[in-house]
Amino acid sequence: MLGKLMKYDLKSMLKTMLPLWIALIVASILFSIRLIFFSGGEEAPFVSSGGNVSLVIMGMVLFGVFAAVFVLNIIVVIQRFWNGLLKDEGYLMFTLPVSSRSLIISKALSAVIISAISTLVTVICIILFVTLGFIGYSANGAEAYSFTELLGRLWNSFVQYYGANPLRNTGWILFWFIMGITELLGSIYHAYLAMAFGQLSNKNRFLMSILAYLGISVVISTVVLAPLGAMGLLATTPATGPAWMFNASGGPSFAVLTASLIVNILQVVIYHVGTELLLTKKLNLE
Repeated sequence: MLGKLMKYDLKSMLKTMLPLWIALIVASILFSIRLIFFSGGEEAPFVSSGGNVSLVIMGMVLFGVFAAVFVLNIIVVIQRFWNGLLKDEGYLMFTLPVSSRSLIISKALSAVIISAISTLVTVICIILFVTLGFIGYSANGAEAYSFTELLGRLWNSFVQYYGANPLRNTGWILFWFIMGITELLGSIYHAYLAMAFGQLSNKNRFLMSILAYLGISVVISTVVLAPLGAMGLLATTPATGPAWMFNASGGPSFAVLTASLIVNILQVVIYHVGTELLLTKKLNLE
């Protein structure tokens, strides 16, 4: 049943996001083609001589589409939860033979998938116009690193920081992937819990949701940061802080990163439980 719920939610979100993804890809391709023909070998990449108006306009359009994808992704995620569970559609959804937990998880997982696709499309577009931009830059007589050389340099920096052990590096990549997913889920569930509080109001649910979001942020920040501040760990540096907080390169140690991941997971669990309790015990449909 969860799969059917997710299929329904994804279909609803895709109606808005798919045209935007296509527009972003098309805009990136057009901008990339324009970059190949820019003039001025002595100039930096992505800058044309004489203040070329067409390149500037296309760049502004591309930036606008990037911004639209980012903003509308957030709006779609919020709207799907708000309209799907807290408005008229909620009357139908809560009569289905599924639990509130399944309804919430469906919305959350669908939001993660949509956000992940938006991120992937964005990365592909950036790679596209950066790669072709370097081609255009080199074609005009300027020396530039190829995109593969740039990736190689980034990978060398990664290896220098984390070491050259392939298994270890794979573990780190997996770790940061999980960290990113938990961060994303935490942001989504934060909004869900705020809306679950907001729906308790009979007058201005939107304002109540915003206030709830801010209130939750303050509470979480206080609970997480206050103990660290009391122990004097917030202003520490590799030179002054305890050894267990930093690795040999001066970055956060594995213990600190693991603690951050645990905090992220706990936040997701707390937000979900709070949302589920409110929608199960205190549901207030308009």
